[in-house]
Amino acid sequence: MRRFIVGLLATVGALTLLAVGGIAAFVFNGPLASRSLPPSMVLSIDLRSVPSETTSTDVLSGDLWRGSRDLTETLQLLWRAADDPRIVGIYVEIGDESAGLARVQELRQAILRVRGKGKFAIGFAESLGGGGDHFADYYLATALDQIWLQPSGGFAVAGLAVDTPFLKAGMDRLGVHMEGGKRYEYKSAPDTFTETGMTRPARENLQQLLDGLFGQFVEDVARDRKLPAAKVRQLIDQAPFEAYAVTCGLTFTFGGLKTTATGGEVESTDGVPIPGLFAAGELVGGLFYHNYPGGTGLVSGAVLGKLAGDGAGRYVKGKN
Repeated sequence: MRRFIVGLLATVGALTLLAVGGIAAFVFNGPLASRSLPPSMVLSIDLRSVPSETTSTDVLSGDLWRGSRDLTETLQLLWRAADDPRIVGIYVEIGDESAGLARVQELRQAILRVRGKGKFAIGFAESLGGGGDHFADYYLATALDQIWLQPSGGFAVAGLAVDTPFLKAGMDRLGVHMEGGKRYEYKSAPDTFTETGMTRPARENLQQLLDGLFGQFVEDVARDRKLPAAKVRQLIDQAPFEAYAVTCGLTFTFGGLKTTATGGEVESTDGVPIPGLFAAGELVGGLFYHNYPGGTGLVSGAVLGKLAGDGAGRYVKGKN
């Protein structure tokens, strides 16, 4: 019995050691093992949704489990990439046209710092300014060296706009009365419930805000894209733009080289055949004017090719 118990314990011990060794081998050599990074890397960062200033801890939103970065962590990542000699450049995906401009400006500064270290910064977007009243995505993209768009994408950055809802008329119909106050005329927060339209001070206040934000945008874009500020404003005023890939092709020619009637030899401007130079097909002119019947390109190529080929053969034979 004693020998049985000793053997059982020895077996359990051996299996335990094998299990521990297997787990250690998996940890240090498996997919969870830390691996040395290559000496040259490109940082890929997804900014299709610009990070918020703080990470949400709301369990229902899912951010707590996704491990998403907030703005501070994203900025720190870009700063470390700028100083890391292994990072040769960054690739950025863009697509958040309604992001807050303050967050976009901080990201732009971090990207420009990466470029200032001699590293490239390339971005891709499906389109830019799709909504037409925001420009955060393009504003961020202008900090990059190159901006690549989806072939079907467009440029619809048409400026900056805000709107204010007014509920007083509807509240009056429902018999709802709003009591509130504001300190001086430029405090327009209660206007949504107390006014039926925008007051002159409120409009003046918002217009100055928009002019200031748009002025910063134009100044930054003009500097980083090396364009005059007036040109940037002109492009925004003329948007939207669509780009289409165009392929050029030659279907037919009405002019070309003059050749002899029977041998396909190219004639000089004096009408003298040039020895050893033959032409056929689309290179030959003098066949049509104004229009041509369908299929004549193939026929002329075959006929003139036969003439030029025979002429070239006779020329070579005569040389030999």
